[in-house]
Amino acid sequence: MTLRSQPLRDLENDWLAAAPRAAHTHRAYRTELDRLARFLRSRSRDTTDLDAALLERFWRESVRGAWHETRQPPSASTLDQSRRILSAFIRWLVQQEHGPASLLAAVAKWRTPERPTPASVRSAPSPQSLPLSRLLEVSNLDGAASALCFWTGATPRELAALATCHVHAGRAYVELTQRGVRRAVAIPRPLAHALKSLIAPRQVWVFRIGAEPPTAAAMAQRVARWLRDHGGGQVTSARSLRAHFQRHAQARGWTSDEIRGQLRRPSLAPPPLVSPSPRRLATLLPRKRVRSSRLTAGEPRLGRTGRT
Repeated sequence: MTLRSQPLRDLENDWLAAAPRAAHTHRAYRTELDRLARFLRSRSRDTTDLDAALLERFWRESVRGAWHETRQPPSASTLDQSRRILSAFIRWLVQQEHGPASLLAAVAKWRTPERPTPASVRSAPSPQSLPLSRLLEVSNLDGAASALCFWTGATPRELAALATCHVHAGRAYVELTQRGVRRAVAIPRPLAHALKSLIAPRQVWVFRIGAEPPTAAAMAQRVARWLRDHGGGQVTSARSLRAHFQRHAQARGWTSDEIRGQLRRPSLAPPPLVSPSPRRLATLLPRKRVRSSRLTAGEPRLGRTGRT
């Protein structure tokens, strides 16, 4: 079979035009095809030079991240997408007689390597793996963002929209805005006072960067940075912090509605779930030890008048 020579960019345009796709899908296809084009240019090759050995080498280097912008090994989902798109392109090349049939057998051998399972997935952290004192006595904004993720279930996008006037230290709650709806969520009083001490006077956005409100990505980085130093390697993101709160609350006897009311605050059906009261939230705080040796476990402390 005589192969027809044609520039790779023209082949890409013909292939994409043959089956119109959505804009976001079109961009993803272009990205994958550009990686293949860079690989061929680095070896001074063209589509007519493609063979099984070249495709095998390209995939082996792609698995290592050589042709990705970050130069880091891509995730399994990214590799699956690359394999799916490039396999379809190679099949089209063969059908249009721009490549030998042996390319199909080479592409069929592409495999996504198994990545080691992260520690956070292998074994779920126990409720005691992250000391709660670190999520109460925060000393910087990274810790404050992580604490709010834990105690309120706030997403990075909600934290980015958090304004100074929406943190109420006196009544120990924070007002979060999501999809234009503002909801009050109880927080521990020590955390409320810590937030007030960290926020600069007349500062509009709690986690601002300069004069502009922060982005959700910047808030996710704040949380990940703090957890990298304090999370013990098991709690690594805002999402895992919410899961950690759920396990801790379940261990303390909270009902599923109470947990959902604190973390999710949905109002999908009447009556809407609401955040538990500060008194109920206090059941999750570390219990302070009573110093007096005269008191036994379960015995109430008495005031000067002898009344409880």
